[in-house]
Amino acid sequence: MDATVVKELVGFLSHSRPDVRELALENLSGLTVDPDGREFLKKEDVTRPLCRLIGDSKKIAKSALSCLINLCADEEFINAIVERNIFPALVDGVKDKDSLPEIVELNAMLINNLTSTEKGSAKLLGIGEPLAGLHASKLIDTLVFKERKDGKDPYSWIALALMNITQLKDGRDLVLNPDRAVFPLLLPFVKDSNLNRRRGVLGVMKNCCFDTEAIAWALKETEMIPALLYPLRGTEQLSAEDMQDMHHSLHNNAIESTKEREQDVECKKLILESFLLLCKTKQNRELLQNSGVYPILREYEKVEPDDVLNDKIHSLVDLVMLADWQGPRHPTKRVEVIEEKQNESTPSKPQEPAKEEIKTQQPKKEQPKTSLPEIEEI
Repeated sequence: MDATVVKELVGFLSHSRPDVRELALENLSGLTVDPDGREFLKKEDVTRPLCRLIGDSKKIAKSALSCLINLCADEEFINAIVERNIFPALVDGVKDKDSLPEIVELNAMLINNLTSTEKGSAKLLGIGEPLAGLHASKLIDTLVFKERKDGKDPYSWIALALMNITQLKDGRDLVLNPDRAVFPLLLPFVKDSNLNRRRGVLGVMKNCCFDTEAIAWALKETEMIPALLYPLRGTEQLSAEDMQDMHHSLHNNAIESTKEREQDVECKKLILESFLLLCKTKQNRELLQNSGVYPILREYEKVEPDDVLNDKIHSLVDLVMLADWQGPRHPTKRVEVIEEKQNESTPSKPQEPAKEEIKTQQPKKEQPKTSLPEIEEI
């Protein structure tokens, strides 16, 4: 498309006639999904009118949100959109009870995309601002308390946004603040049927495990350990001895015959890496040993086909129950928690409206290291 035409179309986004704005959006939408098209749009100030149009009529707002979501495939556009101070409008759009579910979902998707960068996460959290944490708290309330209707879940993307913002200490502080009591409200979503919710909340839990002191409160005052174990629990009948120290929600009589183990590889990886991070301290290793972790890992290992996950299971058992483990052991006492060069859960990659799969992009810079220090045998 000719640069002059692109410039004219961007100008028409601010036209007084709705039909002209709508037509301009239709013609520009194709450019937002194409890398070459996005390069054209970088030469124009397209984010300004697009951000303004999310408050237009429902049809125009939907098209504008879709364009912004597509532009988030390029981090340069993410930064430009974040600078428009768009989060208050997006949060209001998610909470608007009169909004169509598809509009609500597009608002939530865009929030998720924008928080995939450190700058976006910091902006949503309002770091350094008088009302820091306000918008994130509103999103948490929406995720936890808003009812899903007709089998649709437009709010699930909020869980992934929370995973993104908890890569920052301010985000973890918000979630782990005992006075706010946010953390226990998120735990039930590990059982949710929606994959976004499960992945997002498990990512939040893993990120929180980097704060050794703060996570101590969650381990003591919430049901964090049984929540992490539940997705790995199968329907096999455990002995009374196995269940002696186990939370009642994991006992044989609490497990329905139709229950299935978590099938999503990313969710299982987040769970195992959360436990491995907890094992950085002897106190936590002893806590896990006395919480019935081993019997569930023992049964889970028998059916896990993924070699990478099996390595993580063996590493975890080596740390928690080395004396009782009969499977493969590592030849040294030093165990690497996470093999990949990453640590906190990677932010979810910008999502286009038509895509359902969830992918990941590179994690933010300056994150904590994940390899364990030298530890003594248990």
